[in-house]
Amino acid sequence: MWWSERERSGGSPVASGDRRRVLALFLVGSGALLSACALAPALGPGSGAAALRGRVAIRTEAKEALGFALVEALEDTFGVAEGNSPFVLEVAVQAAETAAGRLPDRGPTRRRIVGRARWRLMRRDKERPLASGEVASFTAYDVAGTPLAERTARRDARVRLGRDLGRRVVEAVLLAVPEAGTGNGSG
Repeated sequence: MWWSERERSGGSPVASGDRRRVLALFLVGSGALLSACALAPALGPGSGAAALRGRVAIRTEAKEALGFALVEALEDTFGVAEGNSPFVLEVAVQAAETAAGRLPDRGPTRRRIVGRARWRLMRRDKERPLASGEVASFTAYDVAGTPLAERTARRDARVRLGRDLGRRVVEAVLLAVPEAGTGNGSG
């Protein structure tokens, strides 16, 4: 190991055993601090996401690759609601493309897609939302290839954007209404 070689050459006054003890104490101390902080993972067992699973109907008018990827990302966490679910998540998506890269002799080489998703979580029997917000993200794709390669790159970029917006909506919902999944939410 690198510390053994340095010790033999006289480069380090600290013995390798001392380094190992310091590292072990650091790891044990870090673990104790993390276990004492009472934070729970937002997507883990017993979390708000687990309590909402199968209880949120997702409504969006977004179509094509971006919309389908967004819904898929939401359903990965919240599941597919069956019947008369207690919550409704409405999501409106907008996306705009602009040139992002250009070469003087070839013209545009990249396109950038900026997406925004406005969301609101509501109880099915109430008109006022429990929480609402907006998230944004962006991605880019290459346009310097053939028309088929460009169409494929554009579609893949829109799928990436939809997945990212979906993950961001999930995070925003769980941060805004952590008690919704346990039935303690107001509204």
